[in-house]
Formats: sequence, structure tokens, C-alpha cells
Amino acid sequence: MCIDVQHCTGKMLVVNRGMQPVDDFHMDPGGRLRFRLRALSRFYRFVGKLGGETIAGTMQLVDARTGVEIWRAEVNAVAVIDTPIHYSNATYVEEGGDMVGAELWLIRTLDGPAGMIVFYEGYWGEPVRVPLAMSGVSVHEGAIDFQLRLPGQLGRYRLTMGVKRTTFNGWMQAGRRPNTV
Repeated sequence: MCIDVQHCTGKMLVVNRGMQPVDDFHMDPGGRLRFRLRALSRFYRFVGKLGGETIAGTMQLVDARTGVEIWRAEVNAVAVIDTPIHYSNATYVEEGGDMVGAELWLIRTLDGPAGMIVFYEGYWGEPVRVPLAMSGVSVHEGAIDFQLRLPGQLGRYRLTMGVKRTTFNGWMQAGRRPNTV
């Protein structure tokens, strides 16, 4: 999510739709913040607090018709120093109506490099169409290494960038050999 405090607006990444402006944005002088974003038959709702360079709160996904909560997550985020760097091999397959590939956003924060990745198809057993927070991010000449921590699993990944070819290697389970995309 991106919050513009000066203009009391925000945007949030919605899978398959990109960055979308939030609705019903409210922030009081004490830093309490709430907003929602309608996404087809569902909406996201955030309630939390902005404090200096951090945002903490709860994000919910709610069925717009019934009002029933579908999903909930605690959010702890830090300020981004630069514009995110975006890598993607995602394409739309018109015959099947599906997105395939993956998208990666890399950002610099006050705590160091961080990022998020969305897989639109299964590579090594990761959930698809779900933004996943990267941990242990390290950036060095020509490569980005990171981990994904999922319930009961740890994945290690490397994105190697070249002039003629970019490769993405990863593995999700202990002892499994890396694959290349």
C-alpha cells in the first residue's frame, strides 16, 4: 500500500489490477488511519495507525454482498525511500483468460531492501495470485536473493539479470533441487 499523508489519499496493489486508489480514506490528527478499496464483489478494509515512518494495523478482505470476513492479516510496514523497482514476465493468455508468469517489486526502506512477489502460476509450490512478502532480501551486482516464509515451508530464490537473458531460480522445500524459469 502507498499512503500520501499530505493529500489524504492512498493506493493499494490488487492482484491482476495493479495499483488501485483507495476509497473512504480517513486519517485523524493522532495518526489513526482507515480506508477501504472495492475489488469486484469484495472489498479490502484497513484500520491502523501511522506513526512516523511505520504503519501498523489490520487488513481484511470482506465479501461486499454479505459483509462476511474472508481473510484477515496484521500489517506492519515501514516507509519506502525510493520508487519501487518492478520486474515482470507476466503475460495474459487470451485463449485461457489467465495471467501466467510472476511479478516482483523491490523497494528500499529504512530497514534495508524489501520486496513483494506475485506468482500467477505455480513454479515451486508457492500460492498463486497472492502477494507474498520477501524476507532476507540482498541485492548485489546482477542478482537479487530473497526468501519466502510460508506456513511449514521456506523458499529461497535468486533473480539473475543479464543483458540478453534473465533467469529466476528457486526452490520451496528442503532438499529440492533448484529449477530455472
